[in-house]
Amino acid sequence: FGNLEQIYELHKAFLRKLDRRLSESAQARVSDLFSELATSLVQTYKPYFGNYARALALLVERDKKKGFHKFMSELAAKTGKGLSQI
Repeated sequence: FGNLEQIYELHKAFLRKLDRRLSESAQARVSDLFSELATSLVQTYKPYFGNYARALALLVERDKKKGFHKFMSELAAKTGKGLSQI
């Protein structure tokens, strides 16, 4: 599925900046944070979106194999997430 760790780190860093800004004032302006984030979002998500169709096709192919659906269901139960969130 590509660069999920990079995507996670980008959002985590953005959340830290947003939390810090809002802790200063509930009325704080945050538009500059979003502007700053825009370029990074495009660069970080580009490989993810470029790989999406291939990843989806792989999931469909794997879903046809014996045991894959059971594995994914067990993983979902173990993590407490739905199949679409894994």
